[in-house]
Amino acid sequence: MTRMKHDKGLLRALSGLILLTISSMSHALVLAVNVGEGFTEYLGITGELTGRNAPFRILVPDNWDGTLMVYSRGTGSSVLVQPDGTPIFDASGLPILSTNPLANVPNKAFPTGNYEQHDALRDELLDRGYALASSDYKPDPRFITEGKLAWVIEDGYRDSIALTLEARQLLRDTRGHLPKRTIHWGRSQGSGIGFKLDEKNVSRLYDGFIEGCTIGAGAPLSWDFGLIFALAFDTAFQSQGGWPAAWGDVGGGNIPETISFVDDVVPVVVTLLQNPANFPLFEFVRLVSGMPEQEFYPPGVLPDPLPPGLPSGLAEAGSGQFNWLFISLLFMTEVRGDLESAAKANGRIAQNLDHTYSLPTPAKAYLAALSGGALDANVLLDAMNQRPKYTADPGARAYVKRYYETTGKLRHKTLTMHGKLDGLAIPANETVLKDRAIARREAANLVQVFTEASGHCNFTAQQWSNTVDAMNSWLDTGTKPDVSFFNAPGFDNNFVPPPWPQPVN
Repeated sequence: MTRMKHDKGLLRALSGLILLTISSMSHALVLAVNVGEGFTEYLGITGELTGRNAPFRILVPDNWDGTLMVYSRGTGSSVLVQPDGTPIFDASGLPILSTNPLANVPNKAFPTGNYEQHDALRDELLDRGYALASSDYKPDPRFITEGKLAWVIEDGYRDSIALTLEARQLLRDTRGHLPKRTIHWGRSQGSGIGFKLDEKNVSRLYDGFIEGCTIGAGAPLSWDFGLIFALAFDTAFQSQGGWPAAWGDVGGGNIPETISFVDDVVPVVVTLLQNPANFPLFEFVRLVSGMPEQEFYPPGVLPDPLPPGLPSGLAEAGSGQFNWLFISLLFMTEVRGDLESAAKANGRIAQNLDHTYSLPTPAKAYLAALSGGALDANVLLDAMNQRPKYTADPGARAYVKRYYETTGKLRHKTLTMHGKLDGLAIPANETVLKDRAIARREAANLVQVFTEASGHCNFTAQQWSNTVDAMNSWLDTGTKPDVSFFNAPGFDNNFVPPPWPQPVN
């Protein structure tokens, strides 16, 4: 089915061609040109003269219609992998990158992505005549050697600009004219890159933005939300060691840059999960953090038999590919350690000065019943609220505002797609984004749609295709796309996201 499976030899390399192209903001090298069935593939690096050496991939169909789609990934890598996690390279040894949001590799041990749908979406877009481009950003040696994850918005912002400039130059050189239309699409942290691209002067390069599973509330609020989880975990498990000192301070600022989620965090949490008496404590953490019940736990860790009275979604959890417990811990340890390092924010990024922690009465009753009366949620909530408050370091906070705090300044047409059961980038992100756009009088440039599936960025090829159709119609006609465009299975066109769980300052 797939016409671009490099490991099956459907592409042939052209005699080691090396082309140097130079643009105003980026020096790039095209290191290989491969010809496929109805398209040409260009592989290379941007930032060659500045030492950034960010790998890129550009696919140009023979029937190019003038549209360029530039993809910005989230945490991890865009390098496509075999089922066993082995990276895919072309004949000359260059990495093959995903050019659409249906594949994203969070780390070397746990590659994810629906590659069958990924290939189908790529082929569909090439058949329509769209050129596709993707950067894997400046290489992170810690990811390459250890699979460690990082905060990528700074690198992604710079390298997405460089990629766009290189793609424009390449298309002009090979097809005789610049793109007639350029659409940026991103997922997760890639959405933060998109919002920043739109707001800053480089937005003249793009005509529209499609952003999925967005951090629409911006990085500062998102990390403040993560601090709720860390503080709840520390409070709930205080008698069993709480938040281990080896993970750094609960509030951050001194997270060891060497921390490994797999080696340093997972064993501690697995040990806690193996004690059924801890289940009500984990439920307290979930509830006070506002996490969805679906997919909160990893497979195989729920008590057996299940306690009576569990929420319906929780009773079915632990069978899917997502679990918010470990994902939240991953970001609050390994990713936060990278972000707070001297090379980036250089200090504590999160604060909770204006936070008050509470639970509704039914949730307190549920926890009491689940624990046989042993867990008094009021005691834990009081302990959270009486803890010393955390203040972000001014310089570190300024960094995450720069990479990136959304302002609502949407200069171009922007379409966001969000899962209503996303426990990492919670759907309330869209509420903050919309409120800020309204305050900026930019709401006319925003369309937001939601899907039913649980998971982070867990969208189908059909859903992404619907967003592309809607954006092109919007750009063609100037009329906002209505719900009729979002007709793929799984859209919930009646969903209204909740407010942000803490004050928005």
